[in-house]
Amino acid sequence: MKRIEINGNLVRISSAAALCALLSVPVACSSDNTSGGTDAGSPDSGTGATGSGGKSSGGSAGKSSGGSAGSSTGGSAGSSAGGTSGGGGSAGAATGGTKGGNDGGPDSSTEVPDSGTGGTAADASDGATKPPACPPPTDSSKASVCLSWDIEQVTATADPRLDNKGQLLIEVFDPASATPTVPIQQPILYPPPEADGGLKEIDLSELPTIPLDNLPTTVVINAVFIDNEEFYAPPISKNGFTYGMYVGGYDLAAGVYPYPSPKPITGLVAGQGNLHTMSLTALRRFNTTIKYSLVQNMSLIGDGQGPLSIGAFDVSAAKNAPVRGGVLLGCRDITTGDISTSGYFYKGSGDDIWLIGDLSDFNLQGLAQPGDVLSLGGGADGQSAPDSQKITVTDAYSYDVPAVTLNVVAPYPGTHAADYHCP
Repeated sequence: MKRIEINGNLVRISSAAALCALLSVPVACSSDNTSGGTDAGSPDSGTGATGSGGKSSGGSAGKSSGGSAGSSTGGSAGSSAGGTSGGGGSAGAATGGTKGGNDGGPDSSTEVPDSGTGGTAADASDGATKPPACPPPTDSSKASVCLSWDIEQVTATADPRLDNKGQLLIEVFDPASATPTVPIQQPILYPPPEADGGLKEIDLSELPTIPLDNLPTTVVINAVFIDNEEFYAPPISKNGFTYGMYVGGYDLAAGVYPYPSPKPITGLVAGQGNLHTMSLTALRRFNTTIKYSLVQNMSLIGDGQGPLSIGAFDVSAAKNAPVRGGVLLGCRDITTGDISTSGYFYKGSGDDIWLIGDLSDFNLQGLAQPGDVLSLGGGADGQSAPDSQKITVTDAYSYDVPAVTLNVVAPYPGTHAADYHCP
């Protein structure tokens, strides 16, 4: 067992096994609006630990970096698990307004001062007055929010990283403050740590309604359900995403590159309790092997060494398409043999996800760089991912893709840059 620290509180966790390569992005709004450095994940970083940012191609002229992210667009709508119990003394569960989409649009937020059941409310027949569905704030100039959950339904596995049991972490930000990336309240970890710092787990389906007191009327609330404890350990260290998580409070309609955008909650009523249903989007796992086999009449322009990554897209012709996840592997030499890896993705606008691999042979910064080695060849023009790299998304938590084959070299007009060698 070892301990990690969450805002000064020591929390004990089991030592993780060897970490898979993980794609990292900020869990909350990052102050530099990037997916980090060599550990946190610079999208086009030449070095970087396994689990930093991600970069992959949308065709020989389109390469996008898989950050990782948050609440997804078009994810399969889950049934709400919110409101099964009162959290921290809040009254029972209720849902407010129209159910929000899977973070492609606004979540629901409705102030309902006199509805709801649960908690210790007396039966209506005994004449007692039931408590409000969401208690008002203790500061009447502020608002209170009671969070319930619209959870994407994904089937648990025997793997403890994918068993739908873990902790819920909530952070709250004021986008109008002078420091909008600094939480305005102590982060909430539910269930709370044990007295000796050990982590307790709750089943995802048993998440209670969580009350938040004294908030501005426009607020950013980020929530992550941490199924995979590798979230706590390096290289992520609570600063990114990996598979085995559910995320809320981000707008993933535009993808996660270079970082997921927060979703401000607007229109909260000061002096009143406001019900808000937040979508929690599953970050599923993919397992694959990266192979190197160029198509006929093609050859490397460089030496086959550079930052290697996979990006996940909901279209096969991925140029300029939103990035739905992936994995960054750091600098690798693709000529030395196959590379097995795992990454994450979230469901996009349809039921299919394509994986596209990319080796940045010259470690050139930015997207769509010359000399990159890509896993394309599909479609009439050869600029699409082949269907052998496609995932058809069901309610499964983990998917196997036999191979992502780096087979196409992007042209490099003129004299190419110096070869990049892995450290």
